Amino acid sequence: MTVYVTDHGATPDDGTDDTAAIRAAADAAAPAGTVFFPAGTYDVGANSRLPLDFPEDGRWDDLTWKGEDYATTTIRLAGGQTKFHSLWNVTPSTPISNVTIEQLTINGNGRNQDYGIGVGIHADDIQGTTSLIDCRFEDWANTGITCDTGDLVIKRCEFERCGHAAHRISGLAGHGFSLNTDGTVRVEDSVFKNMIGTDGDVMTGSGATLTMDRCIGMGRTEYSALLKINPGPSDVTIRRCISQNRGTMAVKSNPQTDDIGSILLDNVLVDGSDRPALDFPAPGSVTVVDCAFKNVDRSDMRGYGIYTDGIDWSSSGPFSVHNVGSNSDGEAVSIRNGGGTISGLVYDGVSGVGSADGTTLEGATRGDPVSPDVPSLSEIGPVSSSSSTDGSSDSDGSTSTDGSTDSGDSTETTDYGGYSKPAAGSLEWHVPLNENFESIEQDVRDLAQRIAELEKNH
Repeated sequence: MTVYVTDHGATPDDGTDDTAAIRAAADAAAPAGTVFFPAGTYDVGANSRLPLDFPEDGRWDDLTWKGEDYATTTIRLAGGQTKFHSLWNVTPSTPISNVTIEQLTINGNGRNQDYGIGVGIHADDIQGTTSLIDCRFEDWANTGITCDTGDLVIKRCEFERCGHAAHRISGLAGHGFSLNTDGTVRVEDSVFKNMIGTDGDVMTGSGATLTMDRCIGMGRTEYSALLKINPGPSDVTIRRCISQNRGTMAVKSNPQTDDIGSILLDNVLVDGSDRPALDFPAPGSVTVVDCAFKNVDRSDMRGYGIYTDGIDWSSSGPFSVHNVGSNSDGEAVSIRNGGGTISGLVYDGVSGVGSADGTTLEGATRGDPVSPDVPSLSEIGPVSSSSSTDGSSDSDGSTSTDGSTDSGDSTETTDYGGYSKPAAGSLEWHVPLNENFESIEQDVRDLAQRIAELEKNH
């Protein structure tokens, strides 16, 4: 069942607090329904630092929170928060199965907060999956989402300016996402801009299996980096990603003494960092394949493009290191107490290849950079609901935007995304029998009822 927040008293763009109306809509949609936000800006949290705190009884289980379009629909937290604050605080006594958020801009109003620890979503006590699809997180005091339990999917999202309030108030940094969970995390086709801290943070003790695929992190702030890995049994894959013009390293460990787990970098481009592209003075395992690291260690912090101590390089290569140091006079790599093999290191714009203690270095030569398979900025990030080109919806599979028009009394079902054309005045839509049948049918009937009510009132 789809419930419009405006039917429960929420009024976008009027500057008044809509918390109560949105909570009422969620109660009406629960469980397993959709809370729908028509276009506009909704203000929440004037009287609560946790405006959408999940009820203790778990009745908001499996809800979808969906905006009309992320580009036109915003939920904004009120300023002046003096304690920890979060828009969605998912910490009920009764664990939640799943949480889904789509097509929304989620604004933390960090410029106007008086406390530096605030997150867009605090996902705890979740047994299933938290899914963020086609969303934009902006200006959160600390972090866009903190995931403490369950699995997490971030798909076609954008994170911007998170952590600036934390830095302004307390000198701390912030992140796009922060992981305490032991679950599976996938971050796909997403953009991170001007974070005061790292785009992603794998926190101490987390056993998460993390994959970042087709992501771009950009913007030079004091602590900016693509990913920070704290000690723990994490399994991390970074594939087809770009880290561009960062204030620290592209990927780093912190603190720098304990085992960081296993890391795979596959087709990654690092172009610009004030410190080494990779900085791991801690034990663990790293595999680097088809990656290019250039214009790194610009502050001459280490004197190397890559620095590791205690890392097993497994079966790495090829990859390239170019232009190390402020005057391109640093060395390509410094590998201490290593292991494994690197086959095919290409370098230039350096004083030399460097050293590889304990790691077999095969085929190191001067030459042009490797060309990783990475996306352009225009290919990733949120996709407006009005401009989807694949004819699909991540929530119910019922969106068709192929531009086709009805030119006769009948049409092939594929022209309607799997639907057959209904008879005039009929609600008897014929859909393929699949797991979405009941929800699609109910959505159609809810829409028909709403249209009838609007016609009656006008």
